[in-house]
Amino acid sequence: MTPAVKVVSDLFMIVLSILAAPSDMKEFRLDLIQHSGQVETVLVRRTDTGFIWYDQTGEKLIERGTIRPAADKKDVYLLKLDNAPEQTFDFPASLKDFSLEGLRKATRLDLKANDGVVIYVRRSGGAVYLTPQNGQATYACH
Repeated sequence: MTPAVKVVSDLFMIVLSILAAPSDMKEFRLDLIQHSGQVETVLVRRTDTGFIWYDQTGEKLIERGTIRPAADKKDVYLLKLDNAPEQTFDFPASLKDFSLEGLRKATRLDLKANDGVVIYVRRSGGAVYLTPQNGQATYACH
């Protein structure tokens, strides 16, 4: 039996977490909370065509990448990060019974990826938390 192709990666979780933010949030922070206690934070701004993701160094914002929907493909997103090639994230092909609307509105949701990893989605106090099963981090949008 061949092992399933790995679906759930850090970038996959970051894009999924950004998409999980309620559609009325125009600007929010995404915290990558390592289970060791270390926290990395980026600023995300919603645009007419998707999202822009920034690192913040003191008072200065540095654009790191963009996330936008793929043309003519429902729930497929393209990530352009720094000078790296554009990456495609096809959520319906990667997650069983995926619904972007459900992701943005559910208080509790367990998503199962095709590689067998379960992603726990929880909302509390205006924030959304995504934690992959056996992962080393929780992703929080607030």
